[in-house]
Amino acid sequence: MKRLIFILVFFPLLTQAQWNYTYGNDTTNQEGYSIVYTSDGNYAIGGTTIWEGEKAMYLIKVNEYGEKLWQKIFNQQGNVSEFTKVKLRTTSDKGFIFGGDKFIKVDSNGIVQWMNTDFYDNCRDIYEAKNKIHLYLPNLQSEPIYCLDSTGNFMYDTWGSLYWITGGIRERDAMCETKDGDYIVIGQTEHGNSSTGYSYDYHVSFIKTQENSFITTSSTHNQITTCQVVNSTVDNGLIIINYSNEICFRDSSDNLLWCKPHQPTNHIEQTHDNGFISIGSGVIRTDENGNTLWARPEINGQEIHQINDSSFVLVRTDIDTITGDKNINIIKLTDQGQIAADFFIPEPEEPQITNNKLINIIDFTGRQTKEKPNLPLIYIYENGTTEKKMIIE
Repeated sequence: MKRLIFILVFFPLLTQAQWNYTYGNDTTNQEGYSIVYTSDGNYAIGGTTIWEGEKAMYLIKVNEYGEKLWQKIFNQQGNVSEFTKVKLRTTSDKGFIFGGDKFIKVDSNGIVQWMNTDFYDNCRDIYEAKNKIHLYLPNLQSEPIYCLDSTGNFMYDTWGSLYWITGGIRERDAMCETKDGDYIVIGQTEHGNSSTGYSYDYHVSFIKTQENSFITTSSTHNQITTCQVVNSTVDNGLIIINYSNEICFRDSSDNLLWCKPHQPTNHIEQTHDNGFISIGSGVIRTDENGNTLWARPEINGQEIHQINDSSFVLVRTDIDTITGDKNINIIKLTDQGQIAADFFIPEPEEPQITNNKLINIIDFTGRQTKEKPNLPLIYIYENGTTEKKMIIE
């Protein structure tokens, strides 16, 4: 077959594309709540969508360029609560555990391995630890932790442990996992009634996971106020966002070291340099003492994580100002808070290519590819020059 090669044009440096992707054309009112960075360098997003007239759990996986690899929609089953948020976590076998009005374990390709529909409260958080799945769920004013085995069957919960203190109504505000696979819960105990008045004790509960039970100890702290977000640090400290919109740090001995004004927050975690990154009404990065390094107040969201290259990936819900339709939006920020570039094409130095070694071929989105007929591609050479050409067959 005759091959004709058309060299189309030499071109200057292309503008870097922003790593900012929105999903929502194929379903209605998608909302993004949880995002994870996978071991293969891709991303999975947990959210909700409207499917067949009802809110449904929605799980998608995208590659490093934001292209959708697969999606799964899990309809509500029967008369269950209208959950408002979902949580997504990776598992040790490179699959995912997905919680909302049900709990679903899928493999790396989204194939369901098991599904548990016994728990349908709003999912506060979900973890895999010590070959078990732990669910943190609200239940009226009590918020127990449930333990499922590796096949999704219920094993035990915290109802019978020291987690419950007599003499008042126990309320839980926030929970986090420690580095050794145990848990810390911060909350309060309410005493009294409308006639006598109410008083509150604030507490920290330490929950250790055993083979067949949870073992819990609690301590009362007058210095702690109710909090909306808590997470543990590498040295077993606690970083807390309270309802007064302060960021507070307690060391591993439970000493309060500092508190600083902050923002309404949905998620906070420690960064690689021992500072903190938070997201809620905006994105804020602080140093280890809570001092702001940079902020993106225009980017609200639900969850943010620092990944291997020290950049940050976040998930949020983008709302169309005209139609009101909701779409899932994911953004990558550099460690300095700029929206990351999706790809980079070097600037050509010479208008002619003579006896120069070809080192790469990419398509017009910046992805590496092989030579393909009837498709314009970008050829990159050893001396930094480029050409755009198409082979016609």
